[in-house]
Amino acid sequence: MRRDYVSIRNAHRMDPRRRELYVEGRTDRIFFSWLLNTSTGAIVREINLVDIPCPLQGGQRARLLWFGEQIADVSSIECFADADFDRLLERESPLGVRLTDGRDLEHYVLREDCVEKALRLGLLDDSVNATDLLHSLLREGRWAGILRLLSERDGLQLPFQKTTVDRYTSCAKNKIDLQRRPYLQTLLQNAGRSLKELETLLASIEGLLVDHASTPDSQLVHGKDAMRMFGKWARCMGAQSNGEGSRLLWATFERRFASDYPQLSAALSFLDSAA
Repeated sequence: MRRDYVSIRNAHRMDPRRRELYVEGRTDRIFFSWLLNTSTGAIVREINLVDIPCPLQGGQRARLLWFGEQIADVSSIECFADADFDRLLERESPLGVRLTDGRDLEHYVLREDCVEKALRLGLLDDSVNATDLLHSLLREGRWAGILRLLSERDGLQLPFQKTTVDRYTSCAKNKIDLQRRPYLQTLLQNAGRSLKELETLLASIEGLLVDHASTPDSQLVHGKDAMRMFGKWARCMGAQSNGEGSRLLWATFERRFASDYPQLSAALSFLDSAA
């Protein structure tokens, strides 16, 4: 049932022992609900259940950030949003919003033990080197992430949703490769931009890679890009669809892994404190 933010604030003022965590979408809600100690009375809700009285650009994340501003002084409500490039671009988030430890929620399963489990128990393959595979995935994801950062920083408005990386991903047994030049060329075409920009942008990407040499993969790799590339690889190795690969990775996360991530742990502690 949809509610307006004023009624939500009022309900929490009447019962401050409640705990509600608002997240961007279905995957986030299911992920947190599964991690949550079921003995608590805490609730995880998707932000689309909140009526926002003004039009916003930026999808569900923008709605979540706006809502976070309205409930910043309500201690029994928190929001958990993808960090995106907020840390790298030094953008402040509202007090009521906690950001993912990495760039987005998918970062939590882009770890070697999750990849290893997906390979062994999901695909029943004991011949692929999980370390090498993850290394190549993060390398290509890092390049694609730098491209996204460049597009956002310089206002290029490249249409990433219309030009998914899996179409430009090639696979070998222990390796994932992104066909970088064709991918960028198609992005430019789909954006209605001149292909004369191609070489300049490729050089800018290389420059940003140097500038961000010390930035962790977790802050640069776009999770959905990585999931799509892994999904394409898994399909090449025998999965029924690209989506099957990403579902395998989500299924490998274990509750004990949450302690490795300060922001995730803090959000769970907040929920577990429900009376």
